[in-house]
Amino acid sequence: MNAVGSSIPTTRELDTATMRDAALFVDRRESTVNEAGDFLFPQREGAFGPSHIRAELGEVADRGGGRPAVRWWS
Repeated sequence: MNAVGSSIPTTRELDTATMRDAALFVDRRESTVNEAGDFLFPQREGAFGPSHIRAELGEVADRGGGRPAVRWWS
């Protein structure tokens, strides 16, 4: 499943079981652990912690063998 999720700490789009069972890749770890309701609700419930995040999307895109990461700000 590919889900955008909520960037607001008080709302979420996915339930705790779905998030717990997911391989979690995020835009930014810092934003996720501080702002993303889809992460914060299960964390408060004890389902997982920050180590549940496997990688940031940029880390995945930068792995060798594929296209180089695009720098949108340059």
